[in-house]
Amino acid sequence: EGNLQIPHAGIVYVNGFTIEQATNLIKSKLSKVYPALNSVQTQLSVNLGNTRSIKITLVGEAKTPGSYTLSSLSTIFNALYNSGGPTINGSLRNIELIRNNKIYKTVDFYSFLQQGLLTGNIRLEDQDVINIPVYKKRVGISGEVKRPAIYELRENEQLDDLIKYAGGYTDVAYKGIAKIDQINALEREVKDVPANLFANYTPHNGDLVTIGAITNRYTNRVTLEGAVFRPGVYELTAGFSLANLLKSAQGLMPDAYMDLGYIKRTLPNLEKDQISFKPADILNGRNDIPLLREDSVVILNRNIFTPNQKVSVNGFVRKPAVFTYRKGLKLADVIAMAGGFDEQAANHRVEISRIIQNKSDSVANQLVNTFVVDMDNNATGQDVELMPMDYINVPRLVNYRSLGNVSIKGEVLFPGDYAVQKRDETVLDFM
Repeated sequence: EGNLQIPHAGIVYVNGFTIEQATNLIKSKLSKVYPALNSVQTQLSVNLGNTRSIKITLVGEAKTPGSYTLSSLSTIFNALYNSGGPTINGSLRNIELIRNNKIYKTVDFYSFLQQGLLTGNIRLEDQDVINIPVYKKRVGISGEVKRPAIYELRENEQLDDLIKYAGGYTDVAYKGIAKIDQINALEREVKDVPANLFANYTPHNGDLVTIGAITNRYTNRVTLEGAVFRPGVYELTAGFSLANLLKSAQGLMPDAYMDLGYIKRTLPNLEKDQISFKPADILNGRNDIPLLREDSVVILNRNIFTPNQKVSVNGFVRKPAVFTYRKGLKLADVIAMAGGFDEQAANHRVEISRIIQNKSDSVANQLVNTFVVDMDNNATGQDVELMPMDYINVPRLVNYRSLGNVSIKGEVLFPGDYAVQKRDETVLDFM
């Protein structure tokens, strides 16, 4: 019944009190009979032995409606948990607690889900009824918000409340306008709501709100690439020019091509434009060019104008290979880079094939010149200078033959292995 009968102290009503509140009340009553309770030497301890049970009923859009027997310490949240919560059509914003046939309290679950507040977590009493009505308004929100989902709104809540429930904007959200896909009496329609009306615009049931992203472009960006010390993106300030940009990039690299660079520019009408300049002039304070938004400046590298030229060595060298041509490269250098001659190499007949640079407009028959160099002759062979794309072939000695042996055994005076001395030697010669 919620009351205690204490000898000499009378009846103490503790219905609805917490243990701490009940302890303080009992101590206050008993201290009049037992003054020692007011000192620190005497302590009063109150414990809860058993809790009584209560019966409550869940109706409406509960997943498992019906009657439940719960502890007398149970709250409305405990009852909702036991019933499985609302159905897909159940409201989370207007859950009604009915006590003594009257609506005692309307609970908004969003205060707990959004903020963690337990202000609506009311303790239940025997014969309480919890009614979960169907929702009245649900609005979806997608795009650049932190928690895109479908939310239940109350009648007095506006578009900015919906954005708040969705966790607010993401970092790249465009906050100037919200696009709303709305259902009217006959069909769908689209509405654009500017940001200054968010606090006064009331969404309709079934609306889908979309928050877009900002455009992927910059208001003050120029880029620099190529043979500079610090390529990358730079801020375009008032009066910023090509000379300022190169200075910000700490100048050009030593291999920068000084006779040509260019600016790639997109005009306001979206046409593509290209502006050429001489980097040498810009560095010397001449012919500077003002930069515009989204200009892209390219500084060329001298190496792109140098063809990737090679020379090849093949034949009887130890390491046939293809080498990068460098001015001043000699035949002896390439032979050494290839590991030198093989023992079978005809050093005196090294062949060099060279492409003929024929600039005539008529079709020529001969495309390549081939000449022979005697590498045994130090006066002529060592100083032959090569040209790009030369092909060097080291042939094999005509009379080279590896040493061969013939083994003779049996009834001869001197059995053993004998070297082959001539191409036309016969068995009789060896005998």
